[in-house]
Amino acid sequence: MNNNDQSNGLQKIIPILTDNNYLEWKLRMIIFLKQRRLYQYCLKQCVPGDGETQTPAVEAKVVDANVEACGIITNFLDSRMFSALITSEEITQNSFLLWNKVNERFASSLFNSKA
Repeated sequence: MNNNDQSNGLQKIIPILTDNNYLEWKLRMIIFLKQRRLYQYCLKQCVPGDGETQTPAVEAKVVDANVEACGIITNFLDSRMFSALITSEEITQNSFLLWNKVNERFASSLFNSKA
């Protein structure tokens, strides 16, 4: 099975994020992003010109990875969630900002439901 077949299979098991399934969505999304080697871009601010990306090739890779990760994440948001989270074009190109915005939206409700 090639990488594309594996990716398509994983995409079928990631639910669309709603107000009721954050924990399952997050865990499945982490697995998928790790498999695509994109999760690291969600955890650390890594944008071109930040001092860590030095060559044009590395900068291009960072841009592509951020756009791909954001595309994957936004494909699994329902339309109401998309409207609430996507507030600027910048967030569609920076997976760190998008991932944190999703987590911030649900962190307090997840914490409160465990209390």
